[in-house]
Amino acid sequence: MAAHITTVAVATLVHLTVPSARTSLWAVIGLAGVAAVLAGSLLHRPAHRWPWWVLAAGLLTFIAGDTYYNVMETYFHAANPFPSPADACYLATYPLFAVGLSGLVRHRWSGHDLPSLLDALILTSGLALPVWVYLVQPLTEVEGLTWQQRAISVTYPLGDVLVLALLARLLAPGPVDGPNRSVQLLVVGTATLLGFDIAYGILQLNLMWETGTLLDTGWIVFYTAWGLAALHPSMVALTATAPQQVSLLPRPRRLVMLTVATLVAPGILLYEGLSGSPHHASVIAAFSSVLFLLVILRLAGIVVVHRKAVARELALRRAGASLVSAVRLEEVARSCEAAVDTLLGPTVRHRTLLLSAGRAAEFTPGGSRMVPRAELGPDLADDLGTLPAVLAYPMTPPDRPAAQVPGVLLVAGPSEPLHETRASLEILASHAGLAVERVALRQEIVRRESEAYFRTLVRNTSDVILIVEDDNTVRYASPSAASVFGDTDLVGASLPGLVDPRDRSRAARELDAVRESGPRATHDHWWVRHREGRVEVEVRCSDFRDERTVAGLVVTLRDVTEQRRLEHELTQRAFHDSLTGLPNRTLLLERIERALLRGRREGSLTCLLFVDLDDFKQVNDTLGHLAGDHLLMAVGSRLAKALRRTDTAARLGGSRPARSPGRWSSAPGPISTR
Repeated sequence: MAAHITTVAVATLVHLTVPSARTSLWAVIGLAGVAAVLAGSLLHRPAHRWPWWVLAAGLLTFIAGDTYYNVMETYFHAANPFPSPADACYLATYPLFAVGLSGLVRHRWSGHDLPSLLDALILTSGLALPVWVYLVQPLTEVEGLTWQQRAISVTYPLGDVLVLALLARLLAPGPVDGPNRSVQLLVVGTATLLGFDIAYGILQLNLMWETGTLLDTGWIVFYTAWGLAALHPSMVALTATAPQQVSLLPRPRRLVMLTVATLVAPGILLYEGLSGSPHHASVIAAFSSVLFLLVILRLAGIVVVHRKAVARELALRRAGASLVSAVRLEEVARSCEAAVDTLLGPTVRHRTLLLSAGRAAEFTPGGSRMVPRAELGPDLADDLGTLPAVLAYPMTPPDRPAAQVPGVLLVAGPSEPLHETRASLEILASHAGLAVERVALRQEIVRRESEAYFRTLVRNTSDVILIVEDDNTVRYASPSAASVFGDTDLVGASLPGLVDPRDRSRAARELDAVRESGPRATHDHWWVRHREGRVEVEVRCSDFRDERTVAGLVVTLRDVTEQRRLEHELTQRAFHDSLTGLPNRTLLLERIERALLRGRREGSLTCLLFVDLDDFKQVNDTLGHLAGDHLLMAVGSRLAKALRRTDTAARLGGSRPARSPGRWSSAPGPISTR
């Protein structure tokens, strides 16, 4: 690109400063543009080269016309030959430019994109109005021109407007991954061509056109810009199919351009009204009607797109709710089929297949793509029928595009509806992938939980599982038996012999009772021997002698020593004061109730003595609560030591202990004196 710019800059400088070399250098500048277009198509190797070759042919035809014009004027001294064969070359360039740009548009934007076409027509209509009002219509009214001169003068700006319309169609969908520099250079060159063609036509009407002036730089910019457009690497994207963007509103820059285009007609009418010469009212009205019609069609298309977007959103929302509740792969497949039916509609013939991870191994992670039917294999091809197009949607989660493909969603049907709903189907496929992963994860969790549950029961549980033979010897002991029996080798040992002597006979009777009572479970509590003492266990015996895999008694032992200790501790805390250790109000009331019932049966008296500590508040206030706590603990200890076994000393709260002195057989005397 730098070499091309340098060559054109040097040639332009010499062209403007050396009059004798203008004809040859002008041809060099034009041919440099042609060579740049051909070199760019060969260097970057676009998917389709023929549109660029046609554009190069158009540039060659254009420079041929310029060269003929310059030769006739320089060497044959023809004063402004118009019309001439050069004009025929100029006019032939516009069909070539139109064919080449149409090829770029056709390969760039596949399918029917009516909104982009309407936007291009709005821009073209808005641009064509001032050209018609201020150039074309005056040309038709100039006297002294032949009809060939009028037609040629009118054709130049109209051809430039046609080229700009095709470029607007190429730009209309908007950039996908950012601005395309090649398209921008094409637009710059074409806009320059239009402006200088208009200037050329005006100067020709007024017989003021001369070669070798600064106006020649306009066509130099045109040649150079189109050559640079082909040399830029972004030219490859112009013949590569780009994903269509489905949006309700155009981009801000595009919206501004459309606004300006629609305000051209009112602006011209306002200008002529203020100037007092509204001579083009009928033309402005005609162009305004066309613009209004195009805008109305565009708004109607936006409404249709909005309604379709809302319908797809509702369909995806229902599909998402259905996929969240799916617990099997069959339910995921049914949810996808229902969602595709809603997205494509009942009038579109289609088929939907959900391939598992095993069958989707040949599909790489990434976005959706069209799959040739030959790559699907005979089985899938038969399942999808004779539908023309097949789109594959890898069910890759959206936050992990390079993850392993959990499955593939295949949708077969007409290509246009598939492209229209492509984005929605990709979202559906990603959510289906999450659902498939969740189902697989759930199944794996259930399997692992089952295995963990078995291991917990048999190998790693704190419960001891023993299989006992008919002679009460242990045939199998789970590893957790070491926590209860220590390092003792249990296999072959007698189970009653492992029990504490006080429970040994009862354990033997329990085992015999289980064998005699048949297949039922019994529960009991034993004390078993341990190297550090005794362990209390909860026993569950079950008769599985008829089970071929067990063939014995299954004895489950659970260590409840700590449980019993905690139960005792909880009971102690529930019925005793935590500070003094004396019974609390609950236990005192219970014992009073029993003492009263016992006194009623035996005819004895039950006495209750309330003991209050005088000036206890002063002790707390002067010496602190810690000293008060020590005082309460001391008083509680003394009371407990002074009472009989049948008496109860309790703390009611605060500084007031209570004493229940059991029963009296006669009228009591003074119990305590100060």
